[in-house]
Amino acid sequence: MKVRIQLAGLFMAGLMFPLWVGCESLPTSIPDGGLLPLTIDRVEPDTVLPGTWVMVHGAGFTPPATGSLSLELVQDNQTQAFAWERVDENLLAFRVDRALFNALGGPGVCQGHLKAGVEDYAIGASLYANSRSNGP
Repeated sequence: MKVRIQLAGLFMAGLMFPLWVGCESLPTSIPDGGLLPLTIDRVEPDTVLPGTWVMVHGAGFTPPATGSLSLELVQDNQTQAFAWERVDENLLAFRVDRALFNALGGPGVCQGHLKAGVEDYAIGASLYANSRSNGP
């Protein structure tokens, strides 16, 4: 789609010739509101011990200049925040310390899931995504 804007006219031999500038709009994957869709596709590895680095793969992990990003452990409607790192727009990472390991339920199957959230600084819009729940 071309957008044309008349900027000025040139007078030549008593005639006015419009001067046009054309700008093309490019398709974007960003929906109205400015946030990319937020997803958690998978969490690796399957087995964690204290000291394990956990990788959260997904999309829409907004950069700090654009908005805020949160990652929490959710169990029985209770949330627990913990330290994590944004590697890029598709990857988050965190290291399981002893406290988080105990919060996950210690040895055995984790009970709960991860919840990511983003908020756009410019418009205040928020999106949330959950990992698949583990456990019974």
